Amino acid sequence: MQALRIKLRQNKAHYGRPECVDNRMTYPLPPYSTVIGALHTACGYNDYHSMNISIQGKYQSMQMEVHNQQILLNHREDDRGILIYLQNPELLTAGYEEVARALKTQGNSFKNNVTIDIVNQIKMTEYWDLLRKKENFELEAQSIKDKKQIQKQSEKEKKEQLKTLDKKSQEYQELAEEIKKEKAQWQQIEEEFKQRKELECDLPLTHFQTLTKAPKYVEVLYGVELLLHIQADEDVLSDIEKSIPNLTCLGRSEDFVDIIEYKRVELCETPDKEYRNSQYSAYIQRCHLDKNEETGEENIFLLSGRDEHKKIPVSGTTYFLPKKYEITDKGRQFEYKKVVYLSGYGVDDCSKGIYVDKDGYIVDFV
Repeated sequence: MQALRIKLRQNKAHYGRPECVDNRMTYPLPPYSTVIGALHTACGYNDYHSMNISIQGKYQSMQMEVHNQQILLNHREDDRGILIYLQNPELLTAGYEEVARALKTQGNSFKNNVTIDIVNQIKMTEYWDLLRKKENFELEAQSIKDKKQIQKQSEKEKKEQLKTLDKKSQEYQELAEEIKKEKAQWQQIEEEFKQRKELECDLPLTHFQTLTKAPKYVEVLYGVELLLHIQADEDVLSDIEKSIPNLTCLGRSEDFVDIIEYKRVELCETPDKEYRNSQYSAYIQRCHLDKNEETGEENIFLLSGRDEHKKIPVSGTTYFLPKKYEITDKGRQFEYKKVVYLSGYGVDDCSKGIYVDKDGYIVDFV
């Protein structure tokens, strides 16, 4: 079987673990979804192209960096943070403009212009105008509500009057039509008010949000070297080869990559001898560490010593890593793979489901 092998370096990288918030930890190697996403972006794919990935690599050191992280709050605050204007409320990457900054930890007010530093006077005036419109709409909404209560009482009295009339009489028909007409008119009034409020006030206000900044600790890997094997259809492999120059980063947008080599390699499905992976650590499928029910032996072995043939079961750190996702009504639904992060392991001719390329690199596709 043939695969595409890519060797690359990164001066530094952060492969974020989604469960970490304040202390943003990193995986030791990029998750499958990170690699697949970077390859899809490089190729310009807009939909998923099936591929299997093997990931191994190493890094020189890990350090904690302090970043001044920007946090967009779920709701607009009046007394704290930074008031911003979003170019597109549904697309944060479209950018924003700073409107005003709160100067104290408490007691500020963007609405009342209390202890704030106005950065953009035009947008600030626009914000104040929208707040006044909002107050006027709230007064109008209360007025409509009060009038509707009177209308409901009138409707109730007219329905009681209907009960006293002959359903076939003209008076009954006229009164019933009057009730129906008044109800339709109020429905129209409420709908027109709702549309006008949304267009003139609610939607424009969604552009104004509150941003806060807080220090966050981020784990960063330095001196990263990765070895990737990609197995896919011929068309996909050809696209990746042509698009390698477009593979500029892996992880964060600032985690640039330097491509050392990329080439096609032949893989041997059944190792013909012992192979040791002493250069890199790797993600290995957890099922490949389980005992073979027939022989009772492990599928992958840690080779102890150079001359000894002693086989010790491998142990490492287990991760559930995302590979791909589907978009559903509940958002992105990821497919997770159970793998183990291993170092200093090897395989021999008894190992099953493991590949070895022509240069002796052990490959485990997920």
